[in-house]
Amino acid sequence: MRLLLLFFAALCFSLSCVREAPPQNGSAAAAEAEVEDGPRTAAIVRIGAEPFWFELAAGGPRPVPSPRHAALEPFAPWKLSRHITAFLADESRLAAAVNQEGFLVFEFPKDGEIAFQYYPDSGWDGYTVSSVFWDGRFPAALLARDGIFSDSLSPPPDPALRRFDGNVISGFEAAAFAALSPEDGWETLNILWDGAWYCRKLRRGAEAVEEAYLKAADLAGAGERSSGGAFLRAARPKDPAEAPRSPAGPLLGAALEAAGALAGKPCVFRTVSPEFTAAGVFQTGTGGDTTEILDASAYYRPGAALALLPDGRGVFHGESRSGGFALPSLPEGYVYTAICLAGENNGKYTLIVSWEEQENWNVGAAGFGMLEIGL
Repeated sequence: MRLLLLFFAALCFSLSCVREAPPQNGSAAAAEAEVEDGPRTAAIVRIGAEPFWFELAAGGPRPVPSPRHAALEPFAPWKLSRHITAFLADESRLAAAVNQEGFLVFEFPKDGEIAFQYYPDSGWDGYTVSSVFWDGRFPAALLARDGIFSDSLSPPPDPALRRFDGNVISGFEAAAFAALSPEDGWETLNILWDGAWYCRKLRRGAEAVEEAYLKAADLAGAGERSSGGAFLRAARPKDPAEAPRSPAGPLLGAALEAAGALAGKPCVFRTVSPEFTAAGVFQTGTGGDTTEILDASAYYRPGAALALLPDGRGVFHGESRSGGFALPSLPEGYVYTAICLAGENNGKYTLIVSWEEQENWNVGAAGFGMLEIGL
């Protein structure tokens, strides 16, 4: 939801911080390659009874016994901090965009195993990951300058669009939005998918700031002028009734509604799915008091849906079973920010989750975990 804060009510976390110094040894092995850009850290984890935790550190993910033992990272505004901005999923892998860093790519070589590689991109440093989406079969991210928390603007990212082709991260251009080009002073601030592509651009002149909106059916095709209203409608969270439906019924919608009822307040669920070009955003509890909206997460694939609240309470809906679950408790001031289903076997479900230490608009430590739950 932080990608939509320019357009919707902000979420404010008033959380305190309890952290411990990290011990000398972690809970899994990781190897670092001596490269500037390209795969920096690789690990293969065999999931068992105990979760595996990693913090996002300079040089790549680092194993820790738990988030409580993460390094004492200084708090920084979320636009400028190292954290997982969003996940993308296809049938065989997960890709996570790491703000200020690059991509983390997770694969599943066999049941109960998760392999991941970290692909840093030096061009990301100093820029915010504004949008994350699939460009065909490639994970892609839009980089943007921070105009909120920084006193002065750095040069625009060049190029602003980056994608991972399976080996390296490289820049690319979207033909659909090329009519308003960087050469003419236009910056791309956001790209959304809602049945079509929507783009928001900005041009900063000496006397005024000009804003423009574009729409396209295909990133490689021709775009056309659109409006701010159309862009906002595309960005607005959807009702769970609009969630995908499996042959067994509206599993995702049911999971979202159940998790919203468990929270007892309006929730916005950022939802990852192999069926989505970008994360789907759904809101529950819109008829109640909307002065406080909880930022939550969900995952969907045909036959299974999970919804997770920031405190680790969750709901699972499947074709043959449904129920609640609880992830390990995090220290005060820490929250879960995303959940993804990495595999399932005989009622055991392998999950990848991201977590952050939050204080108001700021993020301190951040990372991800791998664990198994039974339902």
